[in-house]
Amino acid sequence: MQRYRQNPSVKQSTDPAGKTTTVNVQQAPKVLTYLLRYDEDAPTQPRSLCPPIPTLDSATQQTIAAIQPLFDKRPVWTRRGLRNNLPTPELRHALRYAIPYLGYIFRSGPWRDAIVKFGHDPRTSPSYRIYQ
Repeated sequence: MQRYRQNPSVKQSTDPAGKTTTVNVQQAPKVLTYLLRYDEDAPTQPRSLCPPIPTLDSATQQTIAAIQPLFDKRPVWTRRGLRNNLPTPELRHALRYAIPYLGYIFRSGPWRDAIVKFGHDPRTSPSYRIYQ
């Protein structure tokens, strides 16, 4: 005889249309960062699927506000460079959720893992080489 036990992290809820659905409450939230190959065009704005900034939690909003001036100083950063400029562990943790609102990341090529400000393409000019 087998005993069935429901996964405790799966809950039933009602969607806006009134239908009953199941939701995994332990599922990690989706991060909507642009991850580009070296030969793709650079985006100029965040994905349309990103929720509006005022609807985000306060730590993510504060992280976006703290990083924005850094991207005004220079257009390309490493994740470590950004983390080192954030004052609290909460803001450092929220960095991964703030990046999709400020820039994009290359998956390959010489700019791999660099976080680049929207509207900038470091491949267009040799003057960006100092940020590698």
